[in-house]
Amino acid sequence: MNPHFLFNALNNLQSILFINGAEQANVYLCKFSTLMRSTLEMTRNNTTSLRDELNYIKIYLDFEQIRANDELIITYDVEENLELSEIEIPVMVVQTIIENAITHGLIPSNRKKRLLVKIYKSNGNQLKIIIQDNGIGRSIKKTDYDKLIQSNKHHKSYATQIISERFKILNKLKKQRYNLEIVDLKRNGIQTGTKVIITLPIIFYDKKSKI
Repeated sequence: MNPHFLFNALNNLQSILFINGAEQANVYLCKFSTLMRSTLEMTRNNTTSLRDELNYIKIYLDFEQIRANDELIITYDVEENLELSEIEIPVMVVQTIIENAITHGLIPSNRKKRLLVKIYKSNGNQLKIIIQDNGIGRSIKKTDYDKLIQSNKHHKSYATQIISERFKILNKLKKQRYNLEIVDLKRNGIQTGTKVIITLPIIFYDKKSKI
């Protein structure tokens, strides 16, 4: 979770306190505290169970809903027969992609903001995680992008680059496929959002080894 997110979150707390009063500010602060505790817990290890990652994502998105004044429409599509607590994934990869989608895709958009989190098995031994948004996308002209987020001077993101490099290391170490693919969504030549496809090997999660 990048420092700029924390800076904005605390600024929002101040705004809520002045505009909506102490009661709403307290609700926001409680959500923020829960998110921070969960973040500290998650980052203790390099891997986690898919269930724990999903629970963390829901805490994070619950907080983002408050920040966005409930303007986010979030859809979870998780394959029913997945053994969530038995599958191991790299920690905070999914959350990082979601944060990137919200910050750089959805927040600058004037559309009704939609986010899809889809998880399913593929080819028997692979896990597919899809993060799809209907934001401004990556092909928007920089001048237009700057106008949309003129209040945010630190918009450049290195999230996908860092994750791609992390996956390259895991591919060498574990000799299995870790992959990150970004698809620009378009309709009639107009950017309609971004889809990120994360491909991971299905590995048994040994919780005892993390204690």
